[in-house]
Amino acid sequence: VLSASRGIKSIESFSAPTIGHPKPATRASWRRSTPLIFALFACSRAAIGDGEGASPPPKTPLRFKVGDRISANTSAGWQLGTVVALHYREPDWPEDRKSAPYQIELDEGDMIYAPEDSPELVRAEDQIPWHKKQQRAMATANVAQIYPAKAKHPDLFQPDNVDSWFVPALREALSEWQYTGDPKKIDIAKIPGLRLEAPGVVSFECLQPEFCDKLLEEAKHYSDTGMPQRAPNSMNNYGVVLNEIGLRPSFQRMLDGYMAGMAGLFFGEDDARPATLDGKPADLENWGGATVSDHHTFIVRYRPDEDRH
Repeated sequence: VLSASRGIKSIESFSAPTIGHPKPATRASWRRSTPLIFALFACSRAAIGDGEGASPPPKTPLRFKVGDRISANTSAGWQLGTVVALHYREPDWPEDRKSAPYQIELDEGDMIYAPEDSPELVRAEDQIPWHKKQQRAMATANVAQIYPAKAKHPDLFQPDNVDSWFVPALREALSEWQYTGDPKKIDIAKIPGLRLEAPGVVSFECLQPEFCDKLLEEAKHYSDTGMPQRAPNSMNNYGVVLNEIGLRPSFQRMLDGYMAGMAGLFFGEDDARPATLDGKPADLENWGGATVSDHHTFIVRYRPDEDRH
């Protein structure tokens, strides 16, 4: 997942119920900073609830009090934090809007609020989901530092080798963008295999088959070592989070040197996006492609006896 991280204080998904945010998403408000999947919003620290202007407590007592350690279900997954205010309100909320039961400071420093006092959104710290416990185990084991020395393909862990991952024609198409940083300088005619698969959906030739084979072999090799693993995302239980086994520097180079350009071209500012592809309206929108700066890179494993949902 490519995501824009500059200035972000909280994250809101358009799908599953997650922690809420100060204002509803509008086309004008989210286009400037949205990554390819999530809408990102700033939650001002100046608006930390301190009881002033709070609405009367509900009849049903809240499950947590200020200072309690909790796990919050954000659209970035379950994250640990601390309750810092009850019956929280934003200064510009209308009087008839219900207060949020909790304002929460995540361990990563972001301020969010929970729109409901529900176990689906907020749980006690000791009730953290299993995949988050696995993530902690990986951090404690210092996997990202230890595993590269045990890797099957050590060259994958060297960011200087990233250029060799890409097909030559794509490298050529991106060469001027890599020099100027301007997505409009990308030569669309040279992007290999570029196709409009559906309105707003494009495909193109990108990675060398040899690299893909190596990456799959590396993921299997890591699984075979017995080192800690966790669910790649909230929908899949099996696979490998590549960032957490020491590959983050290489994939950051991939993002900065290649995918950021493609994101800026197809999902960035209005003057960069092509209006048509294959002679058809492209229907591409500004999903914040010009500001992508971070990534959650993983491989998902599917087998007939796993993740059958």
